[in-house]
Amino acid sequence: MLTPELSRRGFLGAGLALIAAPAIVRAESLMRIVAPPDWRDFVRKVYAWDIEESEFALRYDIRAGGQQWHVDGRVRPVLAGNPNPELERFKEPALACLRDIMISNNISSYSMERLPLPRGFSWAKNGVR
Repeated sequence: MLTPELSRRGFLGAGLALIAAPAIVRAESLMRIVAPPDWRDFVRKVYAWDIEESEFALRYDIRAGGQQWHVDGRVRPVLAGNPNPELERFKEPALACLRDIMISNNISSYSMERLPLPRGFSWAKNGVR
C-alpha cells in the first residue's frame, strides 16, 4: 500500500482548501435574494377637470403605515386629442417631492400600500409609469 508523502506546502494547501470550501457556495442557495419593490408602482395619480378654474387638477399620492402624503398641481388644458407636455413636466417634480417625503419620513417601499382609485378609474390607464 502506498502512503502519500505530505509536505508542509501540501498540508497548508489542503487545510486552506478545507477552510475555504464552505465559502464557495452560491449566495442564493443560502438565502433568497429579492429586489425591493419599486415605490413608483404604489403612487396613485388622479386628475380631474376643475370647472371653476378651467384647468386640470392633478394629485400624486402615496400611503404607508396608515398615513398618506400627496402632491397637488394644476395644469392648463390643450386642444382635445393633442398631448399635453405640462402633464409630463409636472410628473418628475411631483415624484421627486414624494421621494423626498419618503426619505425624510424613513418610509421603505416594503411598507407602502396601494391606494384605491376613485370609482371608474383603472390602474392600467392611470399608472404613473
